[in-house]
Amino acid sequence: MASQKQNSKVIEMEPLYEEIRKSINNVLDITSRIDERLKILYEKDDEYKENFQQIFRDISSILQRLASNDYIVPAMVDTITELKQKVHELEIKMSNVHITVKDHNDKWSKLLDWTFKIALTAMSIYATYRLGIN
Repeated sequence: MASQKQNSKVIEMEPLYEEIRKSINNVLDITSRIDERLKILYEKDDEYKENFQQIFRDISSILQRLASNDYIVPAMVDTITELKQKVHELEIKMSNVHITVKDHNDKWSKLLDWTFKIALTAMSIYATYRLGIN
């Protein structure tokens, strides 16, 4: 009789275990997608850094040419103005990337917290179940 009672409790818990397994699989799927998106954002961040370095090299080159000349060519002034504009645009883009990365980090912490809570809930359900048997 006790064996049947124990078997019926095990059978009742199987749907719960299946639901928990599905939830954990969904969480793992979501985290892999987030990883891929973060990788893309970091690659873009590297591209922006390379663009900044190229712009700074260009500015340095222009400033060296200006220092070697006794007069300022109007085209150079336009180029410097254009480069300043590009630097400003890249700064805005970089700040947007950093905000996006921060948002993703916040989402990661929330997801990990949620997963931890699910695991704790599953363990407490299992412990309660095991205590109920004995």
